[in-house]
Amino acid sequence: MRAVGAALPSVTKGAMAKRGFAEARILLDWRTIVGETLARHTVPERLARPRGEGGGVLHIRVAGAFALELQHLEPIVIERINAHFGHAAVARLKMTQGLTAPTVTPRRRRRQLGAAAEAELSRSVERIGDSRLKEALARLGRAILTEEPEA
Repeated sequence: MRAVGAALPSVTKGAMAKRGFAEARILLDWRTIVGETLARHTVPERLARPRGEGGGVLHIRVAGAFALELQHLEPIVIERINAHFGHAAVARLKMTQGLTAPTVTPRRRRRQLGAAAEAELSRSVERIGDSRLKEALARLGRAILTEEPEA
């Protein structure tokens, strides 16, 4: 048995090539390349390569008013993409305003805080004189202690 993620590049290679993506890496690594904020408002659609040497034109769908922001950040985005691939893969961006799929961040599960941990937390904040500060620190401690670690 193989993990689905390991087979994904070979399965999607044909579909990605039709859209101008020689490799699906630009789609898979988009969030890593451009950062969380840009990835939330943009979607790479296709990469048009010129016949000669040099980088191509990356067509990006941009959410509404964020297009102006992306226009100002174009040199930085191109630099990040090219640095990620290690060569001049993209020379310029072509933006189209449209809807981008909303990203859903999964809510992190909370585990139960045991009686011993609750008692230890209470002992650690008991010497604080300000009651509001004491309660705020206790809430913070509970939030930290009950958060599930990332897998």
